[in-house]
Amino acid sequence: MNSLKFAPLALLFFPLAAHAAEIAGKLAGRDVVIWSPPKSTSPEPLILFSHGLIGPNTQSRFLTEALAKNGYWVVAPDHSRDAIESPPEQWSDATAKNRKEDMQAVLEALKKDPAYNKKMDFTHIGLAGHSLGGYTVLGLAGAWDSWRLPGVKAVLALAPVTAPYMANHTLENISAPVMYQGATADTLSAAIGERGNAYDQTPAPKYFIDLQDEAHKAWRDDTKGPHDTIAAYAIAFFDVYLKGKPASPILDQKLPGVSHLRHEEKSN
Repeated sequence: MNSLKFAPLALLFFPLAAHAAEIAGKLAGRDVVIWSPPKSTSPEPLILFSHGLIGPNTQSRFLTEALAKNGYWVVAPDHSRDAIESPPEQWSDATAKNRKEDMQAVLEALKKDPAYNKKMDFTHIGLAGHSLGGYTVLGLAGAWDSWRLPGVKAVLALAPVTAPYMANHTLENISAPVMYQGATADTLSAAIGERGNAYDQTPAPKYFIDLQDEAHKAWRDDTKGPHDTIAAYAIAFFDVYLKGKPASPILDQKLPGVSHLRHEEKSN
């Protein structure tokens, strides 16, 4: 059994996320960090977070803490085996396959771990990832069919690498609602919402949030981006598709720091 083991100093509390704890340890042989929600009498949805190429898995605490504070378990494995050598247009489902394996292994271990398997709602799984992590979660949602992770109900792709899927025309195979977040000063994600690009190729329900004048690291703690805005959209999105709550008006509003917003609830 892959039960999570903790170091004595691994339990940390953060004032910005009252009642949400951050715990670091090992699960399924991987280093992981878990953010727990406030105590609840019922299982809470699980969000698996995939970090960018240069990591670490704690790169976006402002977001993972906010999600936990709002009633989600957030689990982030460390993808320390990354090795990318070719341009994205040449990638296949073998590229960064270690990330798929990390996410799948950690999920299966959580389902077997008595410390967590009664507390997490595995029928409502969300995925979130930044940059190469965005590539990872889109693949797990069906953009790579061999990566497809059963039970995924919502995907948050933050400045994701989408070129491999566009080259292979596989975004149309995604089987869960997607929220893309990009930035106008980010060469990787600025075009997501343009005609014929990743947003258009993705089935509805779908969202695109474009951050004004922000760069690729806007979703990391080490950059002073519009973190409150990023988290607000993320929470509103997951609340609809993981908790079944009525859609918040902010999903159709341009919050501070947003240059453009698109939303399509049903495919034409």
